[in-house]
Amino acid sequence: MNIAQMKRVLAEILINTDLTPCVVGHRGVGKTAGVVQVCREIGREYVAVRLGQMEVGDLVGIPYRDGQTMHWSRPSWWPGSEAPETIIHCDELNRAQQQDTLQAIFQFVEPPAEGQSRRLHTHELHPRHKVVVSINPPDGTYQVATLDRALLDRMVMLYVETDYRCWARYARQQDFDAGVQQFLAAYPNLLARAGAALDMQMEPTERAWEMVSKLRRSCRFPEDLEMEVYAGIVGQEAAVSFLRWCREQSE
Repeated sequence: MNIAQMKRVLAEILINTDLTPCVVGHRGVGKTAGVVQVCREIGREYVAVRLGQMEVGDLVGIPYRDGQTMHWSRPSWWPGSEAPETIIHCDELNRAQQQDTLQAIFQFVEPPAEGQSRRLHTHELHPRHKVVVSINPPDGTYQVATLDRALLDRMVMLYVETDYRCWARYARQQDFDAGVQQFLAAYPNLLARAGAALDMQMEPTERAWEMVSKLRRSCRFPEDLEMEVYAGIVGQEAAVSFLRWCREQSE
């Protein structure tokens, strides 16, 4: 999907569910800008958490003692229960330099169980706040960590690719330099170098099908994007088979 389509899907997920979307795309395609724009459009505050610049203490807080009890201070980026509705963007998740940082964030990106709140160590996130992740694909061209299957299984992958027409609309809206716009209109193939195909090798699991169920009950996606969304959870083969079966049942 292109950036405009990603923004539509992302807004639908963030407004209507507690699931964790993960935007996957090559450098410069507009992942971060797209997330910021969605926050603005749906009226949410935006907080960026760049895992590549953080250690475990930046995530869980600094320990302090109160009598005989150990506590952890709330990180400065953590929105309190009194804060307005906020989207916490775990940007460049797979650029975390230390394995224990990824282990610490593991709990945070997991969607909360029914009746529970999202947590990170001893900190509890108010249900009005949501989490979104973005990463570069681990295709060998980026210095990124490999995310294990259990972590991937807790997120909804949204694959974003370059699209000249989508970019051209944005360039007109932002009043880009006329020469740049005209040149790329003549040579759209020079907008961005095509990267490797985006595929996080998602596979069906019990948890994955539960997420598909939540999306079908709570969200409405354009028909041409529905398969892409579900493929980012259970994999393309399972998503194609499932939607084909749904069409057959409705005939």
